[in-house]
Order: sequence, then C-alpha cells, then structure tokens
Amino acid sequence: MRRSSGDERVAAITADMSRLCDVQRLAHEVSARTGGVDVLMNNAGATRSHRELTEDGIGTAFALNVLAPFCLTHWLMPALTASGPARVINITGGIPPAGTP
Repeated sequence: MRRSSGDERVAAITADMSRLCDVQRLAHEVSARTGGVDVLMNNAGATRSHRELTEDGIGTAFALNVLAPFCLTHWLMPALTASGPARVINITGGIPPAGTP
C-alpha cells in the first residue's frame, strides 16, 4: 500500500479480532497514531463448522462477526467524531453451514 500510494505514512497495525483485548489495543493504537479516522471499514469475520470459543469465552463466529466490529467502532468513536463527517462501513458475508449453533 505504501508503494502503490506513494505515501510513506501508510502503516500496518495487526490484531487478532477474536480477542477483545487486541481489538481494544488496535483502537488505542490507531487513535494514538492519527488525528482522526475518516473511514472505518470493518471486514473481519468467520464461519465455523462447529462451535468454538475465544479465549474470552465467546463464540468465535459471534466475536468476529458482531462483537469485534461493534467494539472497534465504539472504541474509535472519538477518532471518528474528530474527523467530521466520518463513515463506518460494515462488510458481512458467509452463511453458516447447516446445523451450526
């Protein structure tokens, strides 16, 4: 992205979106590095053939598809508000296999 945009300020911040502590750390790191967020695109998700729990004790699919985007947006709200007319885009997809709780 840095090479194609020609902008040396482009940086990657990684997080395990199934872990709430990582989602919160991501939000704090983004807020600390930027003066505001113009666009937040939530695009993490998963489907599982069987129920799995995260280390927080939450169903992995629910944590990734619902909780992570909600919490990240909530924790980034001050940075989004600081940007003025910011936008949040939520991308969802995938249909859980039949019989998945």
